[in-house]
Formats: sequence, C-alpha cells, structure tokens
Amino acid sequence: REELRGTETTRYEGTLDLTKGLDDLTDDARRQLEEQFGKRSGEMLDQLGDQLGIDALPFTVWIDDEGRLRKMEVKLDLEDAIASSDSGDNGDDAEGMAGLLASMLGGGITISLELYDYGTDISVEAPPSDQVHDLSPSELGMPGGGGPDADTGGSTDTTDAAA
Repeated sequence: REELRGTETTRYEGTLDLTKGLDDLTDDARRQLEEQFGKRSGEMLDQLGDQLGIDALPFTVWIDDEGRLRKMEVKLDLEDAIASSDSGDNGDDAEGMAGLLASMLGGGITISLELYDYGTDISVEAPPSDQVHDLSPSELGMPGGGGPDADTGGSTDTTDAAA
C-alpha cells in the first residue's frame, strides 16, 4: 500500500506485450479504447513497437480503494532499440525513430500520469473557434495516421499556443 496525495492506493506492476497488440482485450475494453483513440488503435500500437524496435512496455499503476486510477507510469527503454538500430535489424523507420529518440532522451524515458481531485466541481469554458484545430494522428506524427481521410475515430481539439 502506498499513499498518494493523501489517498491510500495499491501499486501494481506489469508489462504490455506489444507483439500481442490488443488481441486479449474484452469486447467492452476494445470498444472503450476505440471510442477514446479510434478504430485503428491496435494497428497504431503495433506500428509504435515496430518503429521503436521494442516489443514490451513496462508499466506501474496505483489504484485507490474505489478502483480508480490514481497514477500510471510507463517506462520506455530505448537501449535495445538503439542497439537494434545500430545493427540495422529494424529497417530504416526503426533506425531513424530509435536514433532520434535516443539522442533526445539519452536512452529512455518514463511517462507519468497522476490523477487526483476526483469529484471536485470544475468550470471549463471552450476557447474561441479561431484557437481550435482538429488534428489527425498523422499531423501529430503518430504512426498509422494515414492522412486526412483516415478513420481516426475522432479528433483532438487543441488550443493555439500562439494565441
């Protein structure tokens, strides 16, 4: 048990096997994933692994007593990807992506997401329409974007940072 921001949580560790993709998901879990990230989520996950030269993502999650995610960490270790790209095992895409990330990140990165203040009343106002743009996965540089006519399952609104 660990305490995060005054809330008792249970810590779980696991590994996401990118070679299996989304094969083991329940129908409900697959539907939820597709609603959030589009119908091509599995394909994008496969391509991510191929481009980075990795086949697994270690993760840690902290869950509170009500079953809510409180924190998640995903570790992306590029040491194997760097070695593979140096030997040319993964082709041009993997070599370019792994090499770029390795030079930027020094061999790895940990992505952390912390969720808190559940149930707090909030007030959100949408930005003016001239500060909003729909982005496809390909515009974000994500694998599997497929251009503007691709089935992305939705769009992501972003506020223009220059405004």
